[in-house]
Amino acid sequence: MIISSKFTLFVALFAIAFTAIAALPIEDADSFEDGLLDVEETPLSLIQDTDVQDDVKGLDVKYYNLGGQISKLPDFSALKPTSTDVSAQINFPSTDGNFATSGSSQFVGAVWTGFIEMPRTGDGFLELGLDSDDGSKLFIGDKLVVDNDGLHGMKMVWGKIALGAGKHPLRVEFFENGGGAGIIMEWKANGLNQGVVPASALTRKEMPVTAATDVQGDVKGLNVQYYNLGGEKSKLPDFSALKPTRTDVSDQINYPSTDGNFATSEARDHVGAVWTGFINVPSSGSWDLFLDSDDGSKLFIGDKLIVNNDGLHGMEVRSGTIALGAGKHPLRVEFFENGGGAGIIMQWKGPGVSKAVVPASALTRTEAAVRSLNNSFFYFN
Repeated sequence: MIISSKFTLFVALFAIAFTAIAALPIEDADSFEDGLLDVEETPLSLIQDTDVQDDVKGLDVKYYNLGGQISKLPDFSALKPTSTDVSAQINFPSTDGNFATSGSSQFVGAVWTGFIEMPRTGDGFLELGLDSDDGSKLFIGDKLVVDNDGLHGMKMVWGKIALGAGKHPLRVEFFENGGGAGIIMEWKANGLNQGVVPASALTRKEMPVTAATDVQGDVKGLNVQYYNLGGEKSKLPDFSALKPTRTDVSDQINYPSTDGNFATSEARDHVGAVWTGFINVPSSGSWDLFLDSDDGSKLFIGDKLIVNNDGLHGMEVRSGTIALGAGKHPLRVEFFENGGGAGIIMQWKGPGVSKAVVPASALTRTEAAVRSLNNSFFYFN
């Protein structure tokens, strides 16, 4: 009789324990089927929103020249962007022309970053879809939600994620190999009809504005120093270790490629140049700065590298973006030419200003500028 009671108690306790274990969530049971992430009917845990303040409309986008045939998304961290911009939405139907605002029709990559605002839904789930030609991926934070990689025409793939209402970090990667190019980001949820993710749900962190410098007594033109590099080079040298062979003043940095002497350097090969002075931006906001050069070049605002177009190449454009306050900012542009054609052109684009060569009216220098040992400069008031 005692044995029977203990056995009955054991069975009862085992049943309770088994029921409790069976009720535990299995968090690793997600699987993809037909392009849709298969999850439980109710969220196991919501990814909470990010406390984002002072964000502004639109997503940051960086474009890349992929250099030739590829079959899947590259490692964008190993590449240098050719240009940057802001996209109100990711809504670019397939085209045989230039993709979006990249200025390229093939072998182009793009990465959008910013935040997506999750609306309040009945069950906390959000489905996100990418319809793209060629490959694409979508991440919320560091979690891959949509994998639409590879070579294909416009194809939709969906993913599902449990999100708390509010803003979440978003990253979308895309590449186009050849032919048509397009990508469209859509969403749907309980109580939210399927459609393109609206501009009202997409934001980005605005870059801190670099204040203008109080410059007085400056005059038109940039100081330029030329250098004899002494032989073959594959990247920009350390100009602080070199002595200039010639100095001059440039109204603009606008020198199309030539096989003759470069600019006013009186040299055609193995030549370096450094321009210093100020760039005067007419209004506060986000400014894109471009260097189109053969061979390498870099552009600095103050001590911040904005454009990195270094290395051996023909005329090739690279750009960078910086938020600038209206007024004058210290400018430094470095350039080298190894052999063959030589050229460099500096352009800008900003609030109320279409992409164009930076005009002479926006470039000044202080006549008392002094070149220091670390190759920066200072001036006397």
